[in-house]
Amino acid sequence: MSRFRMFTLVLATALIVPAVHAQVSFLSAADVAAGDGTITLETSAIVAADFDGDNDVDLVVANRNTGELVVLINDGSGNFTRSTPINVGTRPVSIIAADLDGDDTLDLAVALLGDDQVAVLIGAGDGTFANAVLYDVVGNSPMHLTTGDIDGDNVLDLITSNEQDDTVSILLNVGDGTFDDAINEDVAIGATRSEPNGTAVGDLDGNGYSDIAVALAIRDQVGILLQNADGTFAEMSTVDVGRDPTRVLAADLDGDNNLDLIVANTTDDTVTVLLGDGTGAFAAGVTYNTGNNPSALALADLDGDGNNDLITPNREGDNVSVLLGNGDGTFDAVTNFNVGGGPVDVVAADLNGDDDLDLATANQEGSLTDQDDVSVLLAGVPDDTLADDLAAELIDCGAGGCGPAGLAPMLLSLLGLVGMKQSRRWIGIR
Repeated sequence: MSRFRMFTLVLATALIVPAVHAQVSFLSAADVAAGDGTITLETSAIVAADFDGDNDVDLVVANRNTGELVVLINDGSGNFTRSTPINVGTRPVSIIAADLDGDDTLDLAVALLGDDQVAVLIGAGDGTFANAVLYDVVGNSPMHLTTGDIDGDNVLDLITSNEQDDTVSILLNVGDGTFDDAINEDVAIGATRSEPNGTAVGDLDGNGYSDIAVALAIRDQVGILLQNADGTFAEMSTVDVGRDPTRVLAADLDGDNNLDLIVANTTDDTVTVLLGDGTGAFAAGVTYNTGNNPSALALADLDGDGNNDLITPNREGDNVSVLLGNGDGTFDAVTNFNVGGGPVDVVAADLNGDDDLDLATANQEGSLTDQDDVSVLLAGVPDDTLADDLAAELIDCGAGGCGPAGLAPMLLSLLGLVGMKQSRRWIGIR
């Protein structure tokens, strides 16, 4: 072998050892007041979308203490103006934004813990909403609300998890944003309580019908309700997860076209990943650490590699956790970012129009003094830390990784990484 070919082989080997990833980092959290400073709101839920049709992502938050929703209108740069509060009912705890009436504008639905109801607000497309229409869930204490097409008519239905009577309520959409009486599914197991705290909807067994996964808080399990072809559900099966699961998400995490589940376990500060086999069965859970008391879940591609990353708001940690996804159903170790007091919900969206995903949290323990009802974390890396971060990552690649520290300057020169930005994400090597 010629010395030139040998050098080429050695150089190629050196270049492919470290994987190139976009760094995920956020500027310090900015406080956003959802109230007027006269009462503590106990902000309990948040959604992000363009509600007023100006192509900027706005926020809507539910305020548990006041029984109101507040629309936060974005000026396009990540600054928000508070709308007049909208009364919905007693103790709103969960909110979704979706086109419920088929007019291509976003509507809102809210779970009312104190009223055992769901409030539906039809949107006008200009940031305003019609008065709430209330629907009984029949169950007691709806803790969480989600949406999905349960009956296959191509319109979105509503699903609540009712903690106090161990039921899941299904409200079928008539097609115009109004809903039939609730149908309840029992998720207790014999005489044993379950305390359902969160649900996810998707075709878990590949038969073309929407199924339901439900977090059973008191059992440390997730219940699986597979839908039969006649619209009924088979007897619930269960999968073990961590302690006190309160939220669950369904998504294809490993690229096999089967839905998997992610579960937030609040008491042991973890998430559990359950990989599905496409038949409604799941492999034993793999657990990842988060911050203290993860209270919700969000999936988004934060680093631009095409894989879903995981975000949890951590109520007792006053921070959010980010776990970068590898595309095979596994996640990297957690990184935490500080926010306001008691974050219980989180959304990922481009809030300032720079094509990078930002985060916003609903902070249940936001104070009147700080006005941190909502925290906004804009994607970004302080310039004075970037050079040190790049150098440290290039040199400290771990055993059998990048080789001697002297390789770092050569790689920097060859790859041209100094000062490089890509889509406003700093590129590093790890």
